[in-house]
Amino acid sequence: MNTGPSTRIVKDIVADYKTGELTNPDYQREYVWSLKKATHFLRRTKKLGHVLGVITTYRLSGGTTNFLQDGRQRVTTLMRAIERPMDYGMTKEDADAIRLAQVSQQSMVYDSHDDARLDFQHLNDGVGLIPYEKYRGDLECDEHGRSLYEMVRAKVDDLSTGMAGISRSTEHSRKKAGQLHRNSLGLFFQYATRHRDLQLYAKSERNLNDQIERRVRSWLNDHLDEWRPSVEGFIRTLERVNAILRDKTKDHDLRRWDMTAVRAMYAAHLHCRNAGCTSDVFDALVEWFVSANSNRKAWPARFEVDVAGSPQALRMDQVSIRWIERVAGLGGPSVVAVKRVKKINAPAGYDESHVVPHADGGVETFVEPSVANRARGRNAVE
Repeated sequence: MNTGPSTRIVKDIVADYKTGELTNPDYQREYVWSLKKATHFLRRTKKLGHVLGVITTYRLSGGTTNFLQDGRQRVTTLMRAIERPMDYGMTKEDADAIRLAQVSQQSMVYDSHDDARLDFQHLNDGVGLIPYEKYRGDLECDEHGRSLYEMVRAKVDDLSTGMAGISRSTEHSRKKAGQLHRNSLGLFFQYATRHRDLQLYAKSERNLNDQIERRVRSWLNDHLDEWRPSVEGFIRTLERVNAILRDKTKDHDLRRWDMTAVRAMYAAHLHCRNAGCTSDVFDALVEWFVSANSNRKAWPARFEVDVAGSPQALRMDQVSIRWIERVAGLGGPSVVAVKRVKKINAPAGYDESHVVPHADGGVETFVEPSVANRARGRNAVE
């Protein structure tokens, strides 16, 4: 409901902010204007006789608190200019003029913050919104979705912490742990939903984290029951990887962990599941990934496995290994070595189903990196 426009004085709006009568809704982005942009705005408004435009506020039905829906950047700039005019090349007289300037305020009443947020997305024509900002209000998920999400995140954090502890420097560790967390959530999203492209290039890490987390939370809410087995399988895989890494890193000074290795571990996990392998087979593969590369700065991008007693041993020229190489994002220009793991006893009832894994396009099919990504030697999520 629109309650009509009114005229306010800037100093009154500032006073409302300080007393809490006017506040920012959760979906509002943070203050993002640079000093240069803020100074330009102040000079332009002075030139135009302090015409500050329209701000939009709203309150919820039955509530008394007003929320600033549109005008956050302008109002914050005005508040800061009044308090510290010299930062913007202004005089005390300029600050006094701003304090007494008039602002047209459009007031609305909504039943919920979601209704207000939708209107805000349509009316905002100031600083361009990036995806993380547009959907900031959607980060909440229902009780079950939130619980499951936190389970996954806790396991990812555990893996991130373990990796950070063995990296070369504190700063490097923090960066690698953040990248691992981001990429693991992205990998989990691909693992469970077969999403083709997360469009992660040329964006800041902070925005990527929020973008991926938003997608994961939204996905959990929409498909909780349908995809629960995939989520639980992903968690179990992380638990086993974590356990092996914690054990192996006691004996090895690992120089670098990256998502190529992590993706390869998951690919091996999927291969073992398709082939009907026992957990021992997967554990041995992960141990090989760790021990074979403990003193290398980069991970070799291929591996070879012989399964003793199987109808057909797995070799590099066979479909299953080529498939693992492809879907794990391996085989890029940095390939320099082929390693061999010790022979593993095959489980009872082993068959050849592994030769063409996921031929039916099952839910755990990985996305093949694009040609451009291959040229960078990077995988689809990193």
